[in-house]
Amino acid sequence: MPFVAWTPATWAMFVPTKATTPTLGVNYLQASQKQIEISVDSSNNARLTIAQDMSLGVGGVLWNCGRAIVQALSRHPELVRGHDVLEMGCGTGAASLAAGYYGPRSLLLTDLCVVLPLTHINAQRALQDHPDVFSAMDVAVREFKWGTWPPSPKHPFGLVLCSDCLYEPSVFGDFVQSLIDVTATGSRVLLAYKQRIPEYEVREEQVFLGLSKLFTVQLYSADAITGLNFDNDNVFVFLLTRRSWAPRGTT
Repeated sequence: MPFVAWTPATWAMFVPTKATTPTLGVNYLQASQKQIEISVDSSNNARLTIAQDMSLGVGGVLWNCGRAIVQALSRHPELVRGHDVLEMGCGTGAASLAAGYYGPRSLLLTDLCVVLPLTHINAQRALQDHPDVFSAMDVAVREFKWGTWPPSPKHPFGLVLCSDCLYEPSVFGDFVQSLIDVTATGSRVLLAYKQRIPEYEVREEQVFLGLSKLFTVQLYSADAITGLNFDNDNVFVFLLTRRSWAPRGTT
């Protein structure tokens, strides 16, 4: 499935009407399970076991945005191969661990400290269950509060994964600043976006407009024309490619 050009004029296609009943972006039955299995590489029937913990809040379960990124990576493994990969707001870590099947140089899973014990469990389980995959790369789990300096000397990264990171308007500015900090010219960002509440559309649109000044923006598509709406849940996957770069404090 290709990625097609996105422009601000196409924003309206992502916005549900006010008559549309907002959805949460996660299947409750799946989220309530303490352990799930996800398919990560259809070519060899590879599967990952992922622990979940609803008591941790939004970071403790695998949301549909995460599933959408896993699907997109399986169809575009070239985005991963040979790159240092960072996941921001990783939660369970499912998306970045799925990326491990496509030959990255390293994986860095990051989130707030309250979620990281769960992330560690899933990373360690992946290393134990699939040593043939993960022993070939450096896998690390670190705290990363958006807006602060990245926690790794490996930045800028070749690929950054962002799954459902646009649900809290108060952190939009810090989120964008961190994307700037962890990318350089040619870096790519695979960003899964869930449109939940029509009243938020203006603020979310402004984030994408700002990003489009720094990145070329493409949309994951099933037909090379329109965006693929994952699971018909108003979940869309964007591919951002960094235009130009200078370290923070030099521009």
